[in-house]
Amino acid sequence: MSNFPTFTYAVGLPARTLIGANYSTNSLLAPGYPNEWEFFARWQPVSQEAGAPLSAALHGGWKEAAGSAGGGLSLARRVGPFPVVAAARAFSAGF
Repeated sequence: MSNFPTFTYAVGLPARTLIGANYSTNSLLAPGYPNEWEFFARWQPVSQEAGAPLSAALHGGWKEAAGSAGGGLSLARRVGPFPVVAAARAFSAGF
């Protein structure tokens, strides 16, 4: 068994926005790339903590080694101490 660390570099911006990158030190899915980068942006337009009935977030990204764009929508609502989360994702090239 091998371990390939992944590092996340990100910065929070105003209006509940985050931009960043994930860097993986090896990619088993793209052997032609010794390292793999994913660049992403996330935006949370509504938040339950700010008084909305639920939290919603949009995610968009680009995986360099796979040449794939992807995006997603997540919805979450805290019920007592537990979050209930639903997510939908789409990719231009899944593998």
